[in-house]
Amino acid sequence: MVRTDTHAAAFELVRVGTAHARAAPRPVLLADSAKLPGSRVLDDGYAAVSFAALVPKGQTGRLAYINEFIDEAKASGLIKRTIEMSGLQGVQVAPVSTSGTQ
Repeated sequence: MVRTDTHAAAFELVRVGTAHARAAPRPVLLADSAKLPGSRVLDDGYAAVSFAALVPKGQTGRLAYINEFIDEAKASGLIKRTIEMSGLQGVQVAPVSTSGTQ
């Protein structure tokens, strides 16, 4: 295993044949694969990257509001449309929460 300081440095190792594979977030790999003829991104991933909203402990009203907003943004398709309009590849919307506040 070889570590690099940047995605660009890792891409260069694969491009010149010093490395035969690399791991990175799916959107990064898909974008780089388009620039490297003959390369491919495996269907299975090795990790999931999640994004979250944080609310200070004890702020149950704020937490409920944020959860409702996020769930509505998912259910309405807003987040999916935003991902598509941004041109992001390999990014999926998490399911709408069924447990209320987290």
